[in-house]
Parts: sequence; C-alpha cells; structure tokens
Amino acid sequence: MKKNKLPLLALAATALAAATITGCFKSNDSQPASLTKNQVFMVQKPWAIRSITIPKKNDSTQDSSIFQPCHSKAGIYFGQPVYSDGSGAFAYLDSAKGCDSNAFHYGQGRWLFATAAEDSLATLNYSYGISVMKVLALNDSVLQVRFIDSMRNAPKILKTITFVH
Repeated sequence: MKKNKLPLLALAATALAAATITGCFKSNDSQPASLTKNQVFMVQKPWAIRSITIPKKNDSTQDSSIFQPCHSKAGIYFGQPVYSDGSGAFAYLDSAKGCDSNAFHYGQGRWLFATAAEDSLATLNYSYGISVMKVLALNDSVLQVRFIDSMRNAPKILKTITFVH
C-alpha cells in the first residue's frame, strides 16, 4: 500500500512558514555580536532632530539655527547593517508632511560608516543622492553630524545636525 505523503509535506511546510514568520518579528533588543558599539547606538531606537544649524553669514565662528518645530516630529530610523557592503537601510520620515526639505532632506536609502574609525557616516538617499557626514558625537542618546549640503542648487552650505533618542 502506498502512503499519502501530502499531509507530512503540508506539516513540514507549515512548520517552516511559522519559523520564518517568527524570525521576522523577532525583538531587536539584543544586537548580533558582529555589530560595533557605534552601530548598536545607530540602530537601537528611532532618532529625532533636535537642532539644525549653519554658520552665521556675518560671523562664521557662530552658528545660526534653521531648525523648525516640525523637524522634531520626524522619525529617523537606521536599520541594522545587513548588506554585504556593511550598509543598512534608513528612513528619514517627515511626519509633518510639509516641513522644509531644504533644511533636512527627508527620504529613504542606505547608510554605513565610511571609515574603519566610524567617524564618517555615508548615506545614499534615493531622492537626493550621497552625503558623507563627519560624526562629531555618537553615544546612546546623541548623534551629531556635520556635512556640506551639496544636494542643493544654491551655494554649498555647511550644516550641523543633532539627533536625539
């Protein structure tokens, strides 16, 4: 007599699907050992913008704020580095739907540390292009970067952005 293998095959397929779905919803609380300390800081929680500054026109040693209250409502998410080049996905989401995107370029793309010392952050924003930012501060609650905004048609502007958890 021939036994029907279909129920056994269906059971195996169901178990595989359940394991895959469970893995997708796994908590992000414990980071894989392969992440560096700075990568853990980047991906552990969403970030919010606290300040955006540019040098003052009359005195470049002083900063002038171009921050708007709607910037603080944006969600900034850095995903775990999962690609073979060490990059991860990111999303800069404008929850205000209309905050000035010249001050901060909302969009999605990929991010990675551009140097082994992790003192430069590179982003490929699918809407705006590539930015390389000097990391001024990074810990479990603050990320501060400085970069030349070359994505604008206007003169290039040095910006300092502070993100917080």
